[in-house]
Amino acid sequence: MPAAKTDAVGVIAGYRRLSLFYFLYFAFIGGLAPFFPLYLQHKGFDPYEVGSLMAILMLTKIVAPNLWGWVADHYGHRLRLIRLGSLFAAGLFAVLLSVSGFWTYAILLASFSAFWNAVLPQTEVVTLSALKAEPQRYAGVRLWGSVGFIITVNVLGVLLDLISITWLGPWLLACLALLFLNSLFLPEEPVRKDHNDDRRFLDRVWQADVWPFFVIVMLLQLSFGPYYTFFSIHLESLGYERLTIGLLWSLGVLCEIILFTRMSDLLKRYSLRSLLLVSLVATALRWVGIGFLADSLWILLPLQALHALSFGVVHAASIDFVRRVFGAGSAGQGQAMYSAASFGLGGALGAWGAGWLFSDFGAGATFLAGAVAAGAASVLTGLPALRRSRLWARL
Repeated sequence: MPAAKTDAVGVIAGYRRLSLFYFLYFAFIGGLAPFFPLYLQHKGFDPYEVGSLMAILMLTKIVAPNLWGWVADHYGHRLRLIRLGSLFAAGLFAVLLSVSGFWTYAILLASFSAFWNAVLPQTEVVTLSALKAEPQRYAGVRLWGSVGFIITVNVLGVLLDLISITWLGPWLLACLALLFLNSLFLPEEPVRKDHNDDRRFLDRVWQADVWPFFVIVMLLQLSFGPYYTFFSIHLESLGYERLTIGLLWSLGVLCEIILFTRMSDLLKRYSLRSLLLVSLVATALRWVGIGFLADSLWILLPLQALHALSFGVVHAASIDFVRRVFGAGSAGQGQAMYSAASFGLGGALGAWGAGWLFSDFGAGATFLAGAVAAGAASVLTGLPALRRSRLWARL
């Protein structure tokens, strides 16, 4: 077989393995995000404890991804870190299923999450490295994560209406075990580290047209706190069955998949700032609607469709922003910083705040607070300083 053809086959195989990794990773998220709060509630935790435990999953994203990102960029061996993180995450989650009590649960959940949250940012770098001169194909690989999410949400939505929600734990553990096995076959990503990149990375983060990006994505994920923590509980309190709740989650992700197939065209036609601004305004309106109008299924359906903007556009644009701004030398730290600022700090504050608000003031006030956070992010995105930025003008 000619060398060129052999290389092409290897590249296609690498794409498929990466696509499967995203599929399994987000299959796990498809069980965790919609149903884990219900699982915790079933185990006897009150709303404040549910919010606090969900916040732990986010808090570890502040430190863990940055630590692992520095190690990966500084020493290389990025794929080994992915495998190590996947293995320890599976082992610690297996232990988690056999314990009870808030503090024991919290400690084990934090330990699990420290490894789990290190995996995805480094996988993003491996994926972009594998795509090489075709970074626009990222969305086509990443959409398989959304497919995994949808399948899990729908299957569990049916099963958990028929059997006990305690079966959620073994399902999640199976996803983690398969994820580790898949990581053994991912394509290698060689790293040649220039140690001066550490200083250049920090200098780049604090530039006047770069740090606002991290504040924007932090505020957006803060606004997601009520959704990720209490959306399912809110709908269940309104009388929705778990199958319907699962379908509503999957509708949002289905629209996200459709968006991913068109994302490369959107990035070519519109500026990053314009895409973010539209998405943030739509997100604020979405949270208001979910907080006060969710008893109407016909209103809830289009609100869920807005997930294509709330998550799909923002995430794909953010990955592209980090790739362009930080380059290959600091790719691991750049993706880790994005994960830490958004899903870490923003997600933790959102989950913790949602737990407090939901306990004392109910769903309406909780989702309204999320809308305020998304609105604040849209105001920051619209600042004249970003409109005049040469960096943002090129993105």
